[in-house]
Amino acid sequence: MTLRKIIKKTVNLMGYDITRNIANVNNDEYLYLKYTKRSIAKKLFLNIGAGSFYHKHWTNVDYSSDWYSKHQKEHFINYNIMSKKPLPFEDNSIELAYSSHVFEHVKNDAVQSLLSELYRVLKQGGGIRITCPDSLLFYQSLLNQDLSFWNWRHTWFTGSLSSGISDISAVTIYDYIVREIATPFCRFYKYKKWSIEPQEVENIFTTEPYTDFFNYFTSKLEFDSDRPGDHINWWDEAKIIDFLHNAGFKKVYPSRANQSLFAPLRNVNKFDTTAPHISLFVEARK
Repeated sequence: MTLRKIIKKTVNLMGYDITRNIANVNNDEYLYLKYTKRSIAKKLFLNIGAGSFYHKHWTNVDYSSDWYSKHQKEHFINYNIMSKKPLPFEDNSIELAYSSHVFEHVKNDAVQSLLSELYRVLKQGGGIRITCPDSLLFYQSLLNQDLSFWNWRHTWFTGSLSSGISDISAVTIYDYIVREIATPFCRFYKYKKWSIEPQEVENIFTTEPYTDFFNYFTSKLEFDSDRPGDHINWWDEAKIIDFLHNAGFKKVYPSRANQSLFAPLRNVNKFDTTAPHISLFVEARK
């Protein structure tokens, strides 16, 4: 008897069966069965700050830029979050909205305006999913002085946006946190506004409470259209949940990677793919 048959027989005795799944990972039509043909045809699913994202049922809503110009042609709406203008959609018309790693690039007032607009345009029962870097996780790395936590950021400090580092050990844990919440202040950033030295960061960390520590840096920053990739804000679950409540959402809850309660957002090849190991996930239903 082959090993495969032995395993199958053993599993059968336990009351289970093994079936072979040959589903096409790009075919996720079964995730849209509850939605009307009109919603699918009109692409009433919004990816806010979509970048290079593409899905045939989704509309990308993003700031027009040379960086993503080749992707910003089909199913694309040019929208600047920082403008705080109304979204170009009717009230109660949109099924779902998704935003991945956008809020850390945007100031609080613009995020609040966007969430209020999304509440307006979502249908009753429609939902939103937000993922972005988890600042509470970063803060805990400081509390634990866990420098190894930041190994995933080595490539940035040795890459083209850095001023050039021959020895990664020159980067302190405080440099990593500044890069993550206030990129223009990072002393190794090629396009820095000015440098904040590790000793200053450590002093603020040891004297200020949690939220004041982050606000000390981010309150001094503004969005720079020439450097839209800079991180200028911090978020944790509690802050995002508070902003969603202020926008009008009543059903708000934390989530986890690839565990959305909205079926289309469970396509693991399309959603929650950006740095899930350091990200938070929050959803809300109108």
